[in-house]
Amino acid sequence: MDELHDPSLTVRVIGRQWYWVYEVFDPTYTGRDWEFESYLVALEELKQGQLRLLDVTEALYLPVFDNIRLLITSSDVLHS
Repeated sequence: MDELHDPSLTVRVIGRQWYWVYEVFDPTYTGRDWEFESYLVALEELKQGQLRLLDVTEALYLPVFDNIRLLITSSDVLHS
């Protein structure tokens, strides 16, 4: 485990039973921090080229070449 000093962004990833919750904290942003939920794409809703059990409704995109702190936890049993 590495400890980042002065990260440019902190993301808390919370694993729920069948989905993920992302909470993003940006110390340079003066407005509200934001969060969103990301669910697996249902088998019936998969489009050509999407991967079963890997594609999600809301993907998390992070900047490259920045120091980012990830806090990963769960609130209950993880199944996916």
